[in-house]
Amino acid sequence: MTDKFGSVPRLNPSQRSAMPESDESTSRVVRRTLPILVVLMSFVALALSADRVIRSGYFTIQRVEVTTRLDVVDRAKVERSVWRSVSGNYLNVDLGKIEAELEMLPGVYRSVVRRVWPNSLAIEITETHARAEYRQAGLQGNVSGGRFINLAPEYVLSVMPVLEGPSAYREQLTETFRAVLPQLMRVGLSPRRLSVSHSGRWELELATDATLTDSSFLLLLGREDIRQKAERFAASYPDALANRAAFLARVDMRYANGFAVRWVDAADQERYQLAARTALEN
Repeated sequence: MTDKFGSVPRLNPSQRSAMPESDESTSRVVRRTLPILVVLMSFVALALSADRVIRSGYFTIQRVEVTTRLDVVDRAKVERSVWRSVSGNYLNVDLGKIEAELEMLPGVYRSVVRRVWPNSLAIEITETHARAEYRQAGLQGNVSGGRFINLAPEYVLSVMPVLEGPSAYREQLTETFRAVLPQLMRVGLSPRRLSVSHSGRWELELATDATLTDSSFLLLLGREDIRQKAERFAASYPDALANRAAFLARVDMRYANGFAVRWVDAADQERYQLAARTALEN
């Protein structure tokens, strides 16, 4: 209702109290939800803007710099590997992916990739001379090599060890070798070959002297508890076998306790000696 001048008259308190309760409830709901809607719309607008910036052609990576001195690895190979692994721009590039690719290069033990504002990547490389070769065993018995696994730089190996087995065992081969290497080298043994067959039987070839490539013997490890057996042998070797290491042919660790030793005598005749009479595993 308006007065003669066309303006809406103000309601006095008694008239306002006479307003329907539903109108007051609606008004309160509007006052409460309006700030939430504003915040939500602002967040959506910000997210859309950020997505537009990230997906745009801005912030492209234009420079890759290797900040450490390289003696083992070719610097150009490192840079090419980084560029091949770069996807996205400065804001969303996957640094972990780049590091993983770098650590597959022969001689790269560890890599660290950092962003440098506004358009660069800085690469730090820890090199190593110690490497193992992975050879994949096929179903027909053929073996393909040429893949390398970088070992910790503190190891000095005169001969590159070989890890051999089906592709499904590659990760387990690598982890097992890295786990048992310290214990074996600590007692003067140099691992030459760690292999696993398609049936899951593990064998480890060890050299008794790092300078004699033909002075080696075989460690039979069976199918289970491979690390524990290798570590148990390393613990027993100094006292039980080290003084006759040149005559070792095979050591069978497939026993719950102890092991069986096969010796080679001066006449090249092989014979077994059981170090502990226990049940042989299947």
